[in-house]
Amino acid sequence: MAKSSTRGKYNRGKARARARRAPRRSGSTGWTMGVVAIVLLGVIGIVLAKNANDSSGGLKIGDHWHAAFGVNVCGNWLPNPPETPRDSNGTIVRHGTDTYAGLHTHADGLIHFEPEASDDVGSHATVGRYFTYNGWSVSSTSFAYDKGVKESNGDTCPGANGGPGAKGTLTWAVNGKLHSGNVGGYAPHNGDRIVLAFEPAGKNATSFGDPPSTAALAQALNSSTPNSGVSQTPTTAPAQSTPSTAATPTTAAPSSTTAKP
Repeated sequence: MAKSSTRGKYNRGKARARARRAPRRSGSTGWTMGVVAIVLLGVIGIVLAKNANDSSGGLKIGDHWHAAFGVNVCGNWLPNPPETPRDSNGTIVRHGTDTYAGLHTHADGLIHFEPEASDDVGSHATVGRYFTYNGWSVSSTSFAYDKGVKESNGDTCPGANGGPGAKGTLTWAVNGKLHSGNVGGYAPHNGDRIVLAFEPAGKNATSFGDPPSTAALAQALNSSTPNSGVSQTPTTAPAQSTPSTAATPTTAAPSSTTAKP
């Protein structure tokens, strides 16, 4: 009987020991969960900070990039559009708003990338956004551009010498390479040469070489400076190159108002 009593006391002692250890295990789990939560919050903070200045496409706030952009319709280069509109304070703004347009043009056939807000950087800085800021539109099958020029797949290009017309198709190319899909979703790189074309069968955006504004691009790349947020007097763009298959387009003169280069 004495031995049985000793065994009972031993078993009760083990139970009390397990009961005492339980809170320590719970505390250890809580501490681990706290560490995990801190780590997760840190990761989330990093992600949010990255998204605030999304650089997935490379462009960051304070950068000043340029890309040559040209539109060719039925074998003819369209003239450069005028400078992106300004508000009463002289600030270049997004079409129909008083918000600064980080993607704009100065009538030189170039897209100027000078972001000052997170929605104009990285993968957000697209050709489509540039179109929108100027009051135009573009898709994979149609576009509406400066001076009311509109073309859609299936529209007709005039025939040569009064001959029958031919249905055209929208294509686009970057640095001489044909691309598919919607050019509006493309986020250019600094120095890109982009062509949007509407042509009959047998021709596409690679048929006419680089945009006429490529000459202006070379000068802009040599003189690019970070965006200071202060308007500067623009330089006069060089004369456009003459395309081999079409007459030289008329280049719109830069605005006489001050502008970021």
